[in-house]
Amino acid sequence: MANLQGTTKTTERVLLTGPAFLIPIAVNPTNDRLSLLTNKKINRNAPPVYEFTYTDSQGQERTIKKAEIWLKVPYHLDENNEIVQSKDPNLNTLETFVKLSFPLSAAPDENANGAWYVSSNTCEMEWVKNGQSLKRLDATAPHVHKAQKGEKELYNFISTWLNLKEVGIETPFADLLQGNWTEFNDICTENLNRTDRTPRGFIGLLCIKGDSDNNYQEVYSKKFLIEENKYPQNLAKNAAGDSYFTANNEFSNNFMEYNPIIASDVNISITPTALPNATSW
Repeated sequence: MANLQGTTKTTERVLLTGPAFLIPIAVNPTNDRLSLLTNKKINRNAPPVYEFTYTDSQGQERTIKKAEIWLKVPYHLDENNEIVQSKDPNLNTLETFVKLSFPLSAAPDENANGAWYVSSNTCEMEWVKNGQSLKRLDATAPHVHKAQKGEKELYNFISTWLNLKEVGIETPFADLLQGNWTEFNDICTENLNRTDRTPRGFIGLLCIKGDSDNNYQEVYSKKFLIEENKYPQNLAKNAAGDSYFTANNEFSNNFMEYNPIIASDVNISITPTALPNATSW
């Protein structure tokens, strides 16, 4: 008779690092929604927190909102039982999930020298020095405005992911700060369920933050590449020049399973695979 007692078998958490093909699945989801989208692989007990309050250097209380974007990382094991990744969904039989976060606030994205302006239609942005006018963006267009903090970073992500000339974000940034992410979640859902091609993703840099006793997965939030980019290692080169980031995170030039002992010796790269029946969004 089979044993009913003994040591329970557990599955170790997979930590990945390096440039990876990522697919957005949700923004600021509820716990139930996140569990459903991740096939119950992510089950949070505590309510998600998407708002933080702090006291600045002048003693003023400030509020920061967070856009928490959950991403699917598809992958599979090759003939050597090593983790590899392909954009062909038929090859990627395994998946894990990571999150990318952007801090947002209702404050102008400016300093003593000038300000950022953005277009919610094209997701383009432009820095304008004091006393100068917009040159690339149309100042008379209703969708062009001075950016709030975090807005240009969010639009840069959307622009890279969708890779469209016109994105046409309709939800005002003020509504996003109030927690209205319906439009963004609708985009995620439509992309996941599309039939004209495989779900569109982007290339982001996975990294590991923490110490030897408590490592957790991060995504570099300052630079992304469109999924067709043939030089994903450029992400690691870009991050290497970010002294604050490199002081707090570990990452590799190639997609690989994280191992602090042999990480520098492992070389697993993204396999460029043509997407079947790929068309524009």
